[in-house]
Amino acid sequence: MAQRVVISGASRGLGAALAEAMAEPGVALLLLARHGENLRQVAERCVQKGAEVYWRALDVRHREAVADAVEAFASRGGVHLLIANAGVVALEDTPTDLGPDWEQLREQIDHNLTCTLSLLQAGLSLPMDQRPHLHCVVVSSLNAFLPLGEAPGYCVAKAAQHALVAALDDFYACRPEPRTEVVFSLVCPGFVATAMAIDYPGPRPFECSAQQAAQRILRGLRAGHKVIVFPRRLALLLWIGQRLPKPILRWILAPSRAYRGSWP
Repeated sequence: MAQRVVISGASRGLGAALAEAMAEPGVALLLLARHGENLRQVAERCVQKGAEVYWRALDVRHREAVADAVEAFASRGGVHLLIANAGVVALEDTPTDLGPDWEQLREQIDHNLTCTLSLLQAGLSLPMDQRPHLHCVVVSSLNAFLPLGEAPGYCVAKAAQHALVAALDDFYACRPEPRTEVVFSLVCPGFVATAMAIDYPGPRPFECSAQQAAQRILRGLRAGHKVIVFPRRLALLLWIGQRLPKPILRWILAPSRAYRGSWP
């Protein structure tokens, strides 16, 4: 597994679980997130497990700040693995003729996609001798495959992450004389028991803990998987849902809709 790792959104939830799962002697971590006190506590737990840890409290949307942090970390020995995990989600109120909360929709797209772009740009812009074998991992969602009205901005951002990884993978594969190795992986989890998911008022089928999710992701990365999807049972249900006529799908989903407020 990679020895020098950058993780965004590392102050809690899945990002924190990934950091702690990877922390061991010989591993150097750069942890990025907005919540400084939580981030400091995660860093301390990783140090106790033997890792060399650097952390920076910042807004991952600010690409200059992210680039400065990644460059400083890379100058000490390069970067092997980037994990773009930072993101947010918010639910819509009960649908009306006025449409969704447009400002919230824009914020969801901006936050989730811009955080991803900032970290990828910072890593891929490093001098090539600092990233001779760079693995870029983007944490998306199963919602990338089946967008739902409860969180349209979140779903759009996750679908965009999916397209971004595919496009960048193709871009780097088309280099006529590649001087560095660049690998991309997309992670699409279902429900993970984090603070983000706890506020979700609907059912959370096949939910796993953040620690379980982190282990599944790391197993997939070690196996060289380009796409890591879990839980498979939920992914299968979404695959079936994609192929149903929309009125039938909405009828099936109606009893478990997760809008804030009543659903007719």
